[in-house]
Amino acid sequence: MSQRAWFFVNQGQASGPLSDAQIRAILAAGTADRATLVWTDGMADWVKAGEIPELWSHAVDPPPVPAEDVGPVVRSDSNSALAFVAEPWEFVYRGLLFVFGLVLVVPGPWAAASYYRWLVSRVQVPGRPDLVFTGQAGDIWPVFVTLSLLGYVSSIERVWPEYWWVQFALVPANIGLWWLVLRWIASNLASDGTRLPIAFNGSYAGFLGWHVAYYLSILTIIGWAWVANAWTRWMCLRVTGSRRELQYHATGTEFLWRTVVTVCSCFLIIPIPWVLTWYMRWYVSQFTLTERVSNLTSSL
Repeated sequence: MSQRAWFFVNQGQASGPLSDAQIRAILAAGTADRATLVWTDGMADWVKAGEIPELWSHAVDPPPVPAEDVGPVVRSDSNSALAFVAEPWEFVYRGLLFVFGLVLVVPGPWAAASYYRWLVSRVQVPGRPDLVFTGQAGDIWPVFVTLSLLGYVSSIERVWPEYWWVQFALVPANIGLWWLVLRWIASNLASDGTRLPIAFNGSYAGFLGWHVAYYLSILTIIGWAWVANAWTRWMCLRVTGSRRELQYHATGTEFLWRTVVTVCSCFLIIPIPWVLTWYMRWYVSQFTLTERVSNLTSSL
C-alpha cells in the first residue's frame, strides 16, 4: 500500500490525493469514517474505508490541540451549512434603505455599512458565535460615493442618446469598485469579539473575467445559471484566513428554476418580501464550512 495516492468522498466530491499517513490521519480525526468511500490506483471502484483493514491497523490519533486554539468543535456534517434568519419585511426594508442611500449619494457609505452590519448579523455560521461586521463608512466612503456617481453618469444616454457607449465604457470601473467592496466585507468580519483573519484574495482580473463570462452567458438564455454557480465557487476558493474551507453546493438547475420563480413572483408585487426571503434562505444554505485537508495533514 506504500506510495499509493488515496482519494475520499467529501461533501459529494473527491478529495485528494493523499498519502497512506494522511488518509489514516483523516480517518482518525473523524473527518471521514468507516462509511466514507475511498479509492486508490488498482481498485475497480470506490469502496467503504471500513472494508480496508490496512487503513485502520496503523491509524494514528490526532495531536492535542494547543490551549490557545481551543474553541467550538466543528463537525464536517450537515450542520456545517450556513443559515439566513430574517423576517421578510425586514429584509426588504433594509435593502431599500441601502438602495436609497446610494441614490442620494452622500448617505451611501453609511447606508452600506449599516446594511452589511445587519446582513452579517442575520447569517448563522456554525462554530462562529455572534458573527458581526465591523466595517465603518469612513473605511471605504470614496468607493460608494463613486459607485453612486457612476450610476448617474451611466444614464447619460437618456438625455443624449449619442453617448450610449458611456455606460459600457464604465463597466470595468463599476466592477472594480464592487471588487473593492467584496474585499472590504471579507476583511471586516469578527466573531465572539475577535477580528477574524479572513480575506478575499480573488484578483480583479479574475473578477472582471467572470463578469464578462456571465454577461455573455445570458445570450444562451439559461446558461447564466451554471456560469453564476461556477463564479460563486471561484470566489469561495479565494476566501482565505480560516481553518475551514467555504464551499458552495447548489446545482445549475436549482439556481435556474429558483431564480426564475423569484423574478416572476416579483412581477406580482405583493409576494416580493416573502419570495425574496425564501430565495435568500435557500441561497445561504448552499454554503458550508468544512475542515481543510491541509490543516489535518500539515503536521505529517
